[in-house]
Amino acid sequence: MITRKLSSLKRWIFRTIERYIANLRHNKNLEQMKSMFEFEEYVEKNQPMLFTRYKEASESKMIDFESAIDHIGIDLNEKSFLDLGPAYGDSLDVVNQRGANRIDFTEYDPFFFTYNRLKPYTHYGFQIDHRKQLSQLPETIYDLIWCKGGISADYFIKFHRITSLSQWLEDVERLAKPKGVIMICPGWTNDKRKRNIEDLENNLFTITMKEHGYEFLPFINRHNHEPDYPVTFYKKI
Repeated sequence: MITRKLSSLKRWIFRTIERYIANLRHNKNLEQMKSMFEFEEYVEKNQPMLFTRYKEASESKMIDFESAIDHIGIDLNEKSFLDLGPAYGDSLDVVNQRGANRIDFTEYDPFFFTYNRLKPYTHYGFQIDHRKQLSQLPETIYDLIWCKGGISADYFIKFHRITSLSQWLEDVERLAKPKGVIMICPGWTNDKRKRNIEDLENNLFTITMKEHGYEFLPFINRHNHEPDYPVTFYKKI
């Protein structure tokens, strides 16, 4: 049993190092790109698995985002928007269609970052880990800040990082305008059938969110789904 665990750990370490080196190489190539045509040629040649998977799911993810913002009834015309980890950038496309006048994002993955950077309507992209580096973003800028799947509820609970969660929430709120809206839909670890943390109400993550003034929104069809993203938190500054 111990031998198998060590073997699995070694494979995980090797894959992590391999991904890190590949990302460095891709990042060096992608940061020089000036056109979507160049980018699409590079994607076709390299076939990045994660990027391709999200591209195929784009339509459903646009519906996901639209369902959430329609639920709260926010008007995005002439508003500023920030997505903390947009991946393929479906939310960015939606807010552009709805008239947002400033569209920013943070994204660490080099393919997702470059794709969204090259969209003609995005104002500014920050290639950072938003969990640690939000100090690089301008204060009191955004009318709507969105984060789906960019943080894990289990991570903060398992590793006793509730203080880190509080700090992250303070960093996020610093970016919002007065009366700005923040929507956070965290991921919950699961075995594809049920969550590791079954009680969504009585756990340190939810308790901390509520202590910071976030509402526990009712289940939103086509946006929330079990067991990955069962709940969304909402706060108006």
